[in-house]
Amino acid sequence: MLFDFQRQGRTCHVAYPLPGALTRTSWAAPVDAPPGYLHLLEHLLIRTNLARLDALAREGSAYNAVTTPDEMALYLLSPAGAEIPTTGPWLGQTFSEADFDLERRTILHERALTPEGAPVVDRLLGTRQEIADFRLARLHEVRAAVGDAHVITYTASPPSAPARDCRPVTW
Repeated sequence: MLFDFQRQGRTCHVAYPLPGALTRTSWAAPVDAPPGYLHLLEHLLIRTNLARLDALAREGSAYNAVTTPDEMALYLLSPAGAEIPTTGPWLGQTFSEADFDLERRTILHERALTPEGAPVVDRLLGTRQEIADFRLARLHEVRAAVGDAHVITYTASPPSAPARDCRPVTW
């Protein structure tokens, strides 16, 4: 797998062997999503698919999810030879009131770790008051506005020693 990134005025190319496949499934953030709702949707995506994700983990896969201001993404790292689920109803599950309340409380605990008034955190998680005011009906509206998933799968690369090549950035 090859990644390019910039650090201290240099473009770096980093290659390393990927023993299986990395699947990234992402959903664009709806323009009108209230603060914190996409992050709450991420939590419920994991919670409502836990049986499926745990079954994949028993086969050697690892997973995680992340929310940014622009999108929500689920990452699945699968061992060589494993079936790679590139499609499926990740967001097709029903969210129960109990799951919704549990994840809202979890996000309130996450929010307690960061100061109020940090613009990016306020947008991603919501303020404490916004989180307390989350409503399941509004979450269903946000989920409906998310749209189709964008799926990218990076497959195994041939075994090789890690390679690094950093050059000055050229404009």
